[in-house]
Amino acid sequence: MPEIFGALILGATTVMLRPNGNMDLMYIMKILTDKQISYMFAVPAWLNALCDFLDKPQVARLQSIRSISIGGETVSSKLIERIKSIVTTDCLIWNDYGPAEMTISSTCYRVDSINYLDTVPIGRPLPNYRCIIHDEFGQPVAVGQQGELLIGGVGVFAGYFGRDDLTSKVLVEIEDKIYYKTGDLVRMDRNGLIYYIGRKDHQVKLHGQQIEVGEIEQCLLRTHIAACVVAKYREDHLVAYVQGSGVNENDLRSHCRSSLPPFMVPSMFVMLDHLPLNANGKVDRKRLPAPDFSPVSNADPVNFSVVTPLEERLRGIFAEAFHNEIPDVNVPFGQMGGTSLDAIRALSMIREKICTKVDATLLFANPSVRQLALALEPLVVVQEKLLATSITAKGQEDTNHPTPSLLIEAVGIMLLAVQWLFPMWLAYRSHVYFSVKEKSSTNVTIYFRGVTIDGGFYIVYGQ
Repeated sequence: MPEIFGALILGATTVMLRPNGNMDLMYIMKILTDKQISYMFAVPAWLNALCDFLDKPQVARLQSIRSISIGGETVSSKLIERIKSIVTTDCLIWNDYGPAEMTISSTCYRVDSINYLDTVPIGRPLPNYRCIIHDEFGQPVAVGQQGELLIGGVGVFAGYFGRDDLTSKVLVEIEDKIYYKTGDLVRMDRNGLIYYIGRKDHQVKLHGQQIEVGEIEQCLLRTHIAACVVAKYREDHLVAYVQGSGVNENDLRSHCRSSLPPFMVPSMFVMLDHLPLNANGKVDRKRLPAPDFSPVSNADPVNFSVVTPLEERLRGIFAEAFHNEIPDVNVPFGQMGGTSLDAIRALSMIREKICTKVDATLLFANPSVRQLALALEPLVVVQEKLLATSITAKGQEDTNHPTPSLLIEAVGIMLLAVQWLFPMWLAYRSHVYFSVKEKSSTNVTIYFRGVTIDGGFYIVYGQ
């Protein structure tokens, strides 16, 4: 919203990407260059992928970008350093923060250095916004102490449509002002800068998307499972822990894909006989086992004996992009723990090593090595034919090109030398009189004579 209406207010042009265009980094670079984009907003995970792509020496840097806004996730000082290496020294970098309930941006910080130990602050409130930090008892916290961030001001939303119960939980009145309880844990330093720490509840952020894991759990409970818990694993994966008998992982995945957005579909489903419980009878999330993304759990040894050369090349790319040493050719990359950012990396490698005509739609429609190999085979054949035709045409052109003659070139050089040296030699060896008549009122004629004396050349003139 700020990008669209901000551009309209300033008279700028908003460039819309094609479907799945943000997954195609080569396409992104073409748009940034051809359209001379001066401002863009992106989440940290996507910018890291872009920096990886721009590390290649043959890719141009972001020369037209004058301002970059980052938001949606915690921004590290290492990311800022990487961004500074791909933009010009005049480019401004901003760290934006704001939930959707506050009409997006609520605080902002201009990153003017990288002297932060770990994370970059989210800054101070924007004009007409107010920020306060409360502890679990609803009291203001001291400087440096963490607490929940509450935001008030012109951007506070009216409420959740048809969910007054949720609205009453997040909107509070403090000193006759309405504040929104973000659920984010933050702290404030002595300079008034706010630092993001994490979430207060089980709501998670994955690649800039704020996800309520309860929605995923409710979706899974509509199947025949007994219980489930969804948790975020590291920084890239959603893992669903499922309790039930006779549960098929593919059925659960298909059910989630039909009911949830793609970014909310778990990367892995872990089947358990019983979910671990604490003393109060609640699920103990700290005791949930770590998911196993190792090749042993996913690989099917039967498939390794019959792979085509193209599948072997794709398997090497999948192993590097999706961090799986021996990927099964029939297992989709999502089941290997692959994320959308890993898919961006794989797409770039496929274009670089196999075929340039691949797009994100083709990759997501054919997520396994075998499926993708079948889809790529005709494209690779066409590309090889075009390459062979180009090489043949170039060879014929080189054959028809006349070969330069060394003798002709030598004669030409000698003629040029004679052309310049012969007049000088002739003047030196001859005693010819050269006369130049000056046009003056007295009509005086001056004569010049070249005279050789003791091997030297002198000019004697007379009137």
